[in-house]
Amino acid sequence: MTLILNTRRRWIDLPGSQGTRLQLSPLPASRRAALIEQAMVTRPPANGARKSPPPVFDQAVYGQLVAAECLHGWDGVDEQGDDGRPHPVPFSADGRTALMEIDPVAAFVINTVTGLGIHLQQLETDAGNDSARALPG
Repeated sequence: MTLILNTRRRWIDLPGSQGTRLQLSPLPASRRAALIEQAMVTRPPANGARKSPPPVFDQAVYGQLVAAECLHGWDGVDEQGDDGRPHPVPFSADGRTALMEIDPVAAFVINTVTGLGIHLQQLETDAGNDSARALPG
């Protein structure tokens, strides 16, 4: 296996879907740390308390931050129109937000872009395994 150091975007098939693929770029460790810090949420103090509780990690916020940085496009994302038929959803910030609210998609994006996941994913695809399984990250 070869280690590939770059930040090129890759088209990755979304597992469990037919014809849906996402354009993703890797999330470097330095950016990952910064996004984790941004996803720490401070809650207000409880009634009568003088101190705020410690910050907590908000997975949904983190997923949105990762997507804003690493999800650059898609093919095969549809929504049901008023006529009851599927219509393509153009890539946009609002569409990206809605897509990342789907837990399995958010988990796939985060796992794929974290660390070497996207590069290992591409090597697997290049080797002829088109299942595009997400790697644990």
